[in-house]
Amino acid sequence: MAAVSRVVSAVAALLLILDTASAEKNATAKTDELMKRLEGAKLISGVLGIQKSGQFVYERAFGDAVVELKVPMQPEYIFALGSNAKFFTSVAIHQLAAKGLLNTSEPVNGYLDPADFPGLQGKPWCPLVHGVESLGCQKPTFSQVLTLTSGLLPVDLGGCGTPANWEPGMWFYQYKEANRNVSYADVTGVEGNLFDGTATSKDILNNMRVLERPLLFQPGDRWCYEDQNYNILGYIVEKLSNSSLHDYMEKHIFAPLNLSNAFYWTGGQGMQPGGLHSGVVPMPGYYTSFKGDPASYEKDNRKAWWPGELSLEGGAASSVYSNVRDLLGFINAVIVHPEALNLTSEAVTSLTTPIVVPLLSNGSKNSNFTDGEGFAKGVSAFGNPGEPHGVEFLGSQWGTQSVYKYYKNDEDPSKSDAIFYFSNTSPAIPLGANGNCTVVTADNSTIQLSNDSCNQLDQTDNNDFFNDWILAEVTAMWNLTGGASPSTA
Repeated sequence: MAAVSRVVSAVAALLLILDTASAEKNATAKTDELMKRLEGAKLISGVLGIQKSGQFVYERAFGDAVVELKVPMQPEYIFALGSNAKFFTSVAIHQLAAKGLLNTSEPVNGYLDPADFPGLQGKPWCPLVHGVESLGCQKPTFSQVLTLTSGLLPVDLGGCGTPANWEPGMWFYQYKEANRNVSYADVTGVEGNLFDGTATSKDILNNMRVLERPLLFQPGDRWCYEDQNYNILGYIVEKLSNSSLHDYMEKHIFAPLNLSNAFYWTGGQGMQPGGLHSGVVPMPGYYTSFKGDPASYEKDNRKAWWPGELSLEGGAASSVYSNVRDLLGFINAVIVHPEALNLTSEAVTSLTTPIVVPLLSNGSKNSNFTDGEGFAKGVSAFGNPGEPHGVEFLGSQWGTQSVYKYYKNDEDPSKSDAIFYFSNTSPAIPLGANGNCTVVTADNSTIQLSNDSCNQLDQTDNNDFFNDWILAEVTAMWNLTGGASPSTA
């Protein structure tokens, strides 16, 4: 009987392998068909990567990397990750915490050396909340800075309790991004290295006058997406490690994980990072115009770059580059093999646990936090145990986007699912008269998108809704759930 049982088990295992291979082949064909239709309609240009049960099962490139020169996109091409850099900086902070160099429950004030910031005039950082200065010096903790609840005043993005447009006469107008002194020499005392990729987090904090601004609210009282939180963290990493953020990440994140196509760099347009990545040229991004009803491709509009975007303000919040495989490798390491990054399981929990949105007395959610619902520490969390859940994020830089959704398998994290889509084009599609979002494809047929993928008429809009639609369609084709029941997705 034992022999019969072994035969039955072997046959069952073989059938499972064949069934899995058949499902993968079917999903590949469906994904290819969808992406080719989107490519033919000029809706996409980028790289799609899929991990199923821990295996990298799909990687394809679509469209052009450089439209003007007709340079085809390749799967290995490197993209600016934009805000996906925040998770790398967050990991660096937790690595230093593991070494006992900081505690994430401590205030960051004591880690900011007044000698490094002329605006502090030799005094410790003592931020006051505008309008309620009587509350005295505020002390945002590492956790509050990591979760964007520190109280920092946003540059001029609007929101967070400020209007969309900052006008003269408003108390925060003097801190408007366009009003700052952009002379790098005035910040560093060094001429000539404004855009060469050597700007430190200290330089950026000084340039943006971050530590001279009053706070918008008390730490912990509101969620507010402000990149300079992460340049405070970047400064602390550089200070405690006595190295540049580029060197720190190379030594403690990229090299240990063998991420040879990932790096940190704050250079400007048309420049190339040195060393191992001297041949890399940042990829241009495009906003693609559509017109008509149903909509059809009109033209590609190259995104204008501001060369100081990373060296004068982005820094630790947005200056990591990678291809799809290396970003996936990084997320896999954090979730599956944190020891490779000298992280404990407690650190991973800290990194991936979202902020708690407090409830008001009437039971409704506090609107001061709802925009940040799901945000953890440089990454967002989605779902709950027992249903598809994990981490996700979207970064954009110079008209390129990097978006992913990682479905954790709780029983065996090494068998987690994931989908990554890197793009260098954003379609601006008018909504049809009937309220539908329909686009003409290359063969003159039409494809129906989600309605919120349309009416993106502002050419500066990255059209996150369209990226979400692509991820949702492909996720369903591959049944990406991390092992949870798809019926609860």
